[in-house]
Amino acid sequence: MVSMYVRQQHDVNVAEPPIIAPGYSSAGVVENPDPGRVLEEQGTIHLTEFAGSRAQRDRSYFMKVSILDDYHDTLRLLECFRKLAGHEVKIWTDHVQEVDALAERLRDAEGSVLIRERTTIRAPLLERLPKLKLISQRSVYPHIDLEACTRLGVIVSSNLHAGTPSYAAAELTWGLVLAAMRQIPQQMAALKAGKWQIGVGNSLREKTLGI
Repeated sequence: MVSMYVRQQHDVNVAEPPIIAPGYSSAGVVENPDPGRVLEEQGTIHLTEFAGSRAQRDRSYFMKVSILDDYHDTLRLLECFRKLAGHEVKIWTDHVQEVDALAERLRDAEGSVLIRERTTIRAPLLERLPKLKLISQRSVYPHIDLEACTRLGVIVSSNLHAGTPSYAAAELTWGLVLAAMRQIPQQMAALKAGKWQIGVGNSLREKTLGI
């Protein structure tokens, strides 16, 4: 699991890259002797604003947000991540499902961002998170106990992206079709074993694709 502290200086220059520093601090603030360097340690990724941002001047704009299951640490690289500027964000790059472990991770969270259905959120967990006010995610939500959320006053916000095409799914589908027809995995395995061209595969030309 990757661990980094990231501090973003939005009140001076929003175009500045994140300053990434190693270590752990209960206050979530660690000085970085080498701002351009990314160091990895055991733990989590913490992102906090420099003092002086609107969020830290006015507590009403400040939230503690936990992002679960960001396996490849990609969310903070997205343009939309800037919407969390001014908030304290903790990113977990591994996966746990045990209620005790999740309750410990989310104990201070006021907002939680889920990635699809990777983590199940049920009443036994929600009842141990009195600070939680918002769960945000994308797509369907069979893994979230909506009745418990309603009872406990937790808002669930999910964009079902109706009418939005999934370009990644289309690209991966064609990748799999080509790999299957041209026997790319088998050819790769043979090449790694020291063999050369175990077959010629099949062409997609003039073929009919059934869905």
